[in-house]
Amino acid sequence: MNANNKSYKITTYGQFRRLHGKVSMIFSSTSNLILACMGVLLQPLLRNCKKHSMRTCKNLGVSLLLSLFFLTASGQSQPHTAQDLEVIRAALPQDQPYMLFSKETYETGEDMWFKAWLFDRSLLTVSNRSRTLFLRIYDPADSLVWNEKYPISGGRAEGHVFIGEKWNTGEYRVEGYTLSSFYADSTEAIFPQKIRVVDRIDKQKPQDTKARQQRDNIRLGLYPEGGYLVQGIKNYVAFKTTDNQGMPAPLNGWLCENGARILDIESYHDGMGLFSFVPQEGIRYTVRLTNGQEFPLPTSLRSGMVMHLEHTDRKNVVFSVRQSKESMPRRISLFVQMRGVPCYQAGGVLRDSLIITLPTSEFIGQGIAEATLYDEQQRPVAERLFYVLPDKQLAITARPSKEVYSRRDKGKVRIHVTDSEGKPVQAEICVSIFDKAYMKPSYRETMLSYNFLSTQIRGNIHHPAYYFDRKNPDRLQALDLLLLTQGWRRYTWQASRKDYHGKPFLCDSIIGRETVGSRKMKRNTTNGGEQVIQVFGPSGDSQFLWTDSVGNFSVPVSVMNTLRGGYVYIKPLLGKEFKPHLTLSDGTVLIDSIRKSKKSYQSYLNNVEKEKKDAELVTTQTGTVLLNEVLVTRKRRIPFRDKFMGRLDSLVNINLGPWVCKHGFLENYKEGYSHLMGDERAPVQCAQHSRDTLNVRRKPVIGKVYRIIKYEPNTQGISIVKDVEDIKYEGPIYTDEELLRMNNITRVKGYYGQREFYTPDSVEMLSPLPDARNTLLWSPSVQTDKNGDATVPFWTSDINTQFIGVVEGTDGLGLLGSNTFEFHVSKTVEE
Repeated sequence: MNANNKSYKITTYGQFRRLHGKVSMIFSSTSNLILACMGVLLQPLLRNCKKHSMRTCKNLGVSLLLSLFFLTASGQSQPHTAQDLEVIRAALPQDQPYMLFSKETYETGEDMWFKAWLFDRSLLTVSNRSRTLFLRIYDPADSLVWNEKYPISGGRAEGHVFIGEKWNTGEYRVEGYTLSSFYADSTEAIFPQKIRVVDRIDKQKPQDTKARQQRDNIRLGLYPEGGYLVQGIKNYVAFKTTDNQGMPAPLNGWLCENGARILDIESYHDGMGLFSFVPQEGIRYTVRLTNGQEFPLPTSLRSGMVMHLEHTDRKNVVFSVRQSKESMPRRISLFVQMRGVPCYQAGGVLRDSLIITLPTSEFIGQGIAEATLYDEQQRPVAERLFYVLPDKQLAITARPSKEVYSRRDKGKVRIHVTDSEGKPVQAEICVSIFDKAYMKPSYRETMLSYNFLSTQIRGNIHHPAYYFDRKNPDRLQALDLLLLTQGWRRYTWQASRKDYHGKPFLCDSIIGRETVGSRKMKRNTTNGGEQVIQVFGPSGDSQFLWTDSVGNFSVPVSVMNTLRGGYVYIKPLLGKEFKPHLTLSDGTVLIDSIRKSKKSYQSYLNNVEKEKKDAELVTTQTGTVLLNEVLVTRKRRIPFRDKFMGRLDSLVNINLGPWVCKHGFLENYKEGYSHLMGDERAPVQCAQHSRDTLNVRRKPVIGKVYRIIKYEPNTQGISIVKDVEDIKYEGPIYTDEELLRMNNITRVKGYYGQREFYTPDSVEMLSPLPDARNTLLWSPSVQTDKNGDATVPFWTSDINTQFIGVVEGTDGLGLLGSNTFEFHVSKTVEE
């Protein structure tokens, strides 16, 4: 920090000690005494740094430096301290999931494949805090259409979703929740990812862009850098323009001083731009657009401080702080945090101007950092978001073996991964290859854009992937404008600690409690009250578990994995005389109510689609024309059940099912209808307890017509015929709830079943049957070797078109990467 035209850089505690004589001017004499005492106490810790890695010592130094600073200010009323930040971090979710889908647009009836990573929210390392992914998909009307669980292993999950034939077309929101990423609080927004569902990809109508092209009514937002305009000092003002649909609109206009033009203004990217001027007292400043609209600038302050980001590069971030020349010298401090982790604290005396240089070597990685400027009373006076280390990521290159393939051709993709310095990296990569017609730019969210941008600032972001595409040379300048115009605080400094009351409510395992209704059982418990319960999977496999002394039990993730495939069924083994009952604690029922109380942000794009031509007929090599999928349906009489429920249904039908008496009447089928009588007064009817009746029971035949009869007693108590009906026997139909209740079984959703992505081999490629695969490859776990290399094979299909490949991955330690590649499939190689 520069107090007298000198630039001081504070990084580690060791550097802090060397600069202590220069920096201590920001503290009072009492604070200096505290610092001196703390220095003596910390000498053993500093000597122990020799026993640890340099990185550990540096992090220790930064933490000690921050602790010392906030200790000196503890006697003041501060709106925000490092301790508050730690409280906020502890109350906010620790992790954030990210999902890559096999493509971005799906036709009804298709399979969707996904790979999920669970990242530490601060460091973006792969997290092991959760072991279950709760995946939910909402349709355009925000109705839940998919709700399943998937196991997480080592911070990673893979799975499959079936896009239903009856799903409505439109935009679907895919939301993944875990124990460590979704809390029952009211402060944290949710950031859903999106897919698009269509009936057929070639039946989509072009979007109506007429409304979006109406730019007569422009909305303009003006954002002074740091927060306020101050008179007599050069100020920077960012702006953002949108049309009446909320889409970015280009701006051309002027800055006016009391109505007179003094500066031309033009937007730079997506309606955003920046200009500078020196506001003076008593002058009215406005921005006038070429369409005649005029907008006033915010009122300027007579005195104050202005913070400006001078520049950033790979080594340093440089800020300048200025105040009015007539202002008295004052002590200031700058606090910098990144994704909730304190990074820097520096202070000095501000006279006219001050230069603050922050080395980038101690930031936790690539991403958005937040600098807050405090005055001598520790009140925040200016704030700035800025982006650091944009190159600190995985550099992934993916090259197909050919640029043009023929149909049913074998191909390879060679992948190479390095870090920002060109060194090879062993990383886990996910690769997908699909028809480019299923790629929609407005749904394009990369691993980089989602984790470094979309989840870090509030508001819907227009085309976030643009800022991470190296093909865009202006991406970093445009990103800085985005942070100036949309860079609202992720943490509200002025909020009290009690506003952050995050609380985990989801559970990886299945938890519940067994209770008994028998008083005798409660008085005479055995084994300390511990009981055995039986847990079944959908295929009928089972395991036994013990409850604790008060009846609590848990079905661990290991058992859920063993019984994977659908529902988990839990049955108490106590006899019916003890009236055992199971109660499950299912936090998923709270997800909908909690998510509706949160704000939701997602990406969008003002995409003008060109009208699609009729789809070209696709033919196989043998000349067979591939038609769009034809769905043949029939009315289903009996609902689908897994093997376990089918077994229960069969047992119930044997014990309680309908039967035909010796007189041909159908029994136990329709409530109130029976040929059985309680005595022998009516010899035509069957006796209730007659041995002959019990022995002569025939199983009814589905489709055959039987007679049912209903009796009711008259005033003399004699049963008379009330109704006779001939019906066609369709078989007994018990609901799942009835079957579970009859057997005292409780069920809950377990892990969704595993499916394998279909990959043909060389023999299958010789088949004359048509091959209409539009997704050629889905390989979610490709590992690069020590040289950073991997090769992935694939087969093309009978579809001749342009294909795109998406490659994303991580080293698990905080470096992320994303890239794409393309190739063409033609009818013939010469085409």
